[in-house]
Formats: sequence, structure tokens, C-alpha cells
Amino acid sequence: MAERKNWTREESIVACALYAVTPYNKIQSINPQIIEIAKKLDRTPASLAMRMTVYASLDPVGQANGRKGFDSAPKQDREVWAAFQENWRAIMEQAEKLVGPLRQQ
Repeated sequence: MAERKNWTREESIVACALYAVTPYNKIQSINPQIIEIAKKLDRTPASLAMRMTVYASLDPVGQANGRKGFDSAPKQDREVWAAFQENWRAIMEQAEKLVGPLRQQ
């Protein structure tokens, strides 16, 4: 079994930004963009997709549409989500500096 590694703030920023440009029904480990970004993060596609669903649990728009992610989001992810809400452009720019352009699917 692979060693578990904690998510860094930078990795969480990338996951949040990718969540923002990915339709909910495309958050899957077989999504080519998720596979590509996961490789850049040295993560599995399943791990990245799961982290993206954490942001679904924090997204009031998704919740209003009946989408449900995880019941308890980690503190770091709540902080990244709050920063994203305050200045989404800065978070997107930071994510793209880390992994390159994030295209809307």
C-alpha cells in the first residue's frame, strides 16, 4: 500500500481551482484533465477527484442543487475555500503558476 501523504496548501489550492472549472459530473478519476493535474501533483487521479469533492461540500451553490461532498472538510480546505471566495482570481493565478493553465471543461 502506498504511503499516505498529507495535502499541502498549494495542492489544495490547485484542487479548489480545478473544482471551480470542472462540471460536477466530470469530477471523476477517469477525467483526462484530472489525470494530467494529478500527475503534476504526484497524486492519484482518485485522490485529486476526492479532494475536489471536498470543495463540493463547501460550495453553497452545489449544496442548493442537492450536491453533497464530504460531511467534514479539513481545516486547510475550509481556509482555501474562504480565500477563493474572497479573491478567486488570485487563487486561480496561484494554481496555474503551480500546474499550468486550467481549462474549463
